[in-house]
Amino acid sequence: MGDCILNQLKMAKILIAMEFDTQEEMDEYRNIHEVRPTTRMTVKKYDYGPQHYDDPEKFADRVHSAHNTFWHGTPSGDLKGGTQGLHVGTKQAARDALNATIGFRADGKDWDGTEEYGDVLLAGQDRIKEIDKWGITGSNCDFPKENFKLKDRPDIAKKIKHSNGDVIPLNRRPTIVPVRVNGKMWHKNLTDESANLTMRKKLQKGEAKHGYYYKNEGEDSGSISAVVPDERHISMVPSKERLKKIWHEHHGIPNQMRQASLLILSALEEYDDWVDDGPAHGEREKRNWRSKSTGEVRIQIIKPTTPSVKESVDGPTKPQNDDRGGSPHTTLDNDEAYLKAVKSGDLGVAQKMVDETAKVMGYTTKAAHSTNSPVFHSFNTSGLAAHFGTMEAATDRADKLRDFSERVVGRKHNEARVMSVALKIRNPIYMPDLASLTQTERGDFVNIEEARNEWLEGLDEDQRDEYENGGEVEGEPRVAAWESETDFSEWLLRNDMITSDEFWDVQYDSEKAVQLLIEKGYDGIVYENAVEAPGSESYIVFSPSQVKSVDPVVKDDAGDVIPLNKRFNSSSSDIRY
Repeated sequence: MGDCILNQLKMAKILIAMEFDTQEEMDEYRNIHEVRPTTRMTVKKYDYGPQHYDDPEKFADRVHSAHNTFWHGTPSGDLKGGTQGLHVGTKQAARDALNATIGFRADGKDWDGTEEYGDVLLAGQDRIKEIDKWGITGSNCDFPKENFKLKDRPDIAKKIKHSNGDVIPLNRRPTIVPVRVNGKMWHKNLTDESANLTMRKKLQKGEAKHGYYYKNEGEDSGSISAVVPDERHISMVPSKERLKKIWHEHHGIPNQMRQASLLILSALEEYDDWVDDGPAHGEREKRNWRSKSTGEVRIQIIKPTTPSVKESVDGPTKPQNDDRGGSPHTTLDNDEAYLKAVKSGDLGVAQKMVDETAKVMGYTTKAAHSTNSPVFHSFNTSGLAAHFGTMEAATDRADKLRDFSERVVGRKHNEARVMSVALKIRNPIYMPDLASLTQTERGDFVNIEEARNEWLEGLDEDQRDEYENGGEVEGEPRVAAWESETDFSEWLLRNDMITSDEFWDVQYDSEKAVQLLIEKGYDGIVYENAVEAPGSESYIVFSPSQVKSVDPVVKDDAGDVIPLNKRFNSSSSDIRY
């Protein structure tokens, strides 16, 4: 057992060098796709499409080695997490974790889900040392020196358990699978230990809604891993066999029919930028492809104004409703049905049609905004001016503003109204609410409540009495704020979102900081609200065209009802259109 602990300590101290590409290449990639805020990795030009490869093996290898492909080692062949969540990381990290839990195969191969656990010849400690000199960790510490099968050693089999304490059945088929993280992730610099602790506490309280990235200290030490609450936060990446089939589907059919096959590719999450020509104009695809048991790809295509096959090949034609100035997702019949519902007073039907149109056009995030300003039709999104949240948060905000005006300012607060909107945010930064943080003398951002409690513990009795009676005591931690000239840019610098040279250019100008983030490919911010409806999600968008009203009826300046065809136009900053 002593050797086992020693090996675990040595393994935790191994540092893996990570090589990065140029910043220019990373910026180019960010323009077309999302890069996790926590990674310092730069990436190559987006070339994952089968049309870029003349060999199916190379294509499959490229997808599985992509920077946003994680791996998970599962003893049971499923994607269930444990008491500390579900962990994913590099393929080496997944391999290390699975081998530590269930043992090494004596043949040195990876677990691939093809054989039942009890029938596999496992490596004894002598063989493990040949495969991996740091490998005698976890369950391997109890293994004999010689190779063996678990079905012949029930005394050992009963000790090999999942993290929840359940014994791993011998009829399971362990495997290492590629996945993508698709749930919400918060941008926090967590250690391996703190990520596990945070997720365990969140799961125990039933509050686990987001995942966390962290630097792995045990498996593939120094690499970036992630922990998410459960399997709903990840998606399966197709197996190499499936990817090879996709390659053959693309290369083995006539050119004029490739457009249809590319729609299959667009259903694979994060692959919808694979092709330059893209789906035919007028077509929009809804993705619901995650079938964990079969890996089946399922696509529901909405195509109200789909061009002919010839038009798809020769190039998009002018949309049928382009002369009406709107978006090509609706038809005259849709508008007539909508206007008929409005005229008859059936706002329930009208609202349903509005909500569906918003989703189809990419305005998928429902939100609310509280304001006491006169009626306006465009949001000021310069800097960090416009915040959106849940209806509860918006109502809470209105109450706080009213109380502040009447109690502090000494004037009656204009009656606030809460606006229902839909946001189009594709590539946000996930971060904490600045109002939950304070900046230390070293420049680090830490939790304000923890910092304040630590500061209070250092006060003497007189200072504490002064503070509790409303007096000012030197050294009290300052709460960071979105309105601050420097807090946002300081946070970006401290969390490696911008370089030090970029920081000096935007330090005192949040509008410049936002413009810099836009150039890097980001279009908004998602943060966990610490003030209004604490714990709920709130949003900041970088362009007024990302905000649209979802009222069942909106009218133009002349007082006429605006049809669906005119609404949710991403080229307009007017929330009505």
